[in-house]
Amino acid sequence: MSWPGDDAYQATHCLRLQIRHLTNELEAAEAAGNYSEANRTREKLKPLNDSLHNLVQLMRSLDEAEEDET
Repeated sequence: MSWPGDDAYQATHCLRLQIRHLTNELEAAEAAGNYSEANRTREKLKPLNDSLHNLVQLMRSLDEAEEDET
């Protein structure tokens, strides 16, 4: 059986993997002195970080609502 929290956990896990991958690309671009590529990578990272933050906030709100029900 799948729980709603499982989907949220999977989504956060996927976002974290994508963020880690792009962070590695960012660090490599900066180390190589390729600042235009680093800036493009930063632009890709911003919406992922925002999405992760929003998802974590939603999960906290759901946890609080669940606690209020008990």
